[in-house]
Amino acid sequence: MTYFDRIQKAVEFIEKNLTTKITLGDIAQVACFSAFHFHRIFHSLTNQSPMDYIRKRRLALAVEELRESDKSILEIAVNYQFGTHESFTRAFRRFYGMNPGKFRKLQKISLETQSKINIMDTLSLKNYRSIFMEPKIMNNNEFFVIGYELKTSSEEGRNFKEIPVFWEKYFEENLAEKIPGKIKQKELGICCNMDNVTGAFSYVIGYEVNENTKEGDGMVKIKVPAAKYAVFTTPKVPRVDFVKSIQETTKFIYSQWLPQSEYELDSNGYDFELYDERAGGDEDCQMEIHIPVK
Repeated sequence: MTYFDRIQKAVEFIEKNLTTKITLGDIAQVACFSAFHFHRIFHSLTNQSPMDYIRKRRLALAVEELRESDKSILEIAVNYQFGTHESFTRAFRRFYGMNPGKFRKLQKISLETQSKINIMDTLSLKNYRSIFMEPKIMNNNEFFVIGYELKTSSEEGRNFKEIPVFWEKYFEENLAEKIPGKIKQKELGICCNMDNVTGAFSYVIGYEVNENTKEGDGMVKIKVPAAKYAVFTTPKVPRVDFVKSIQETTKFIYSQWLPQSEYELDSNGYDFELYDERAGGDEDCQMEIHIPVK
């Protein structure tokens, strides 16, 4: 079964369970991925998080029931897992610009709703800037990192919002200078401590240190396990395009390279980003993305 088949299998599972409570972990298990990696792959393929897609699909079916049935708004809200009339109304208004009660009165209004995804269709519609790169495959021994930790989650796309803010705080407070015992001047952003049920994980910014180095106040120390890595280097771009380049490379990895490669994700390893002297300056900025594979 290909990566695309596994994601489509998850889509079919979602479709059958739109009226029941399901978690990111439930869906990821169907596709045989960790919650963290499933979220990354799904988002790379569809430009939306799994939970956002589920919410949109539930609203789409709710629109049909509002139009065609005589069920109360509360019944429809509860049936599609919105819990209360109020939470359903807020979601409906956010997506469609009106309350469900008003829509029911004006039934001839046409709303643009989320249809069921076909993964192969989304691939044919993709319009990435042309990126083609072959990674270096390398084996890393375990190593230790001291740094600062952000506890975040793949649910609701929280990580996409919180990690950039975390980096801004890290730079503003000059936290790198406080980290003891740096072995190499290579800054790391590491995804670790993943919860495969909830999608929660830690993101640590720090430096490699010796095993016996003690962390300072407010810091954490983690062990990055030995693993085989596919190492991707982003294209050289001006500073203003650096974040976009990282995001496009990540999308390329999860939506194009990985599904067509001979490798599988190794959920026991840690994804990490590496920033060295190539990431400095205003021109020709580059960094590395390390993905654990087997």
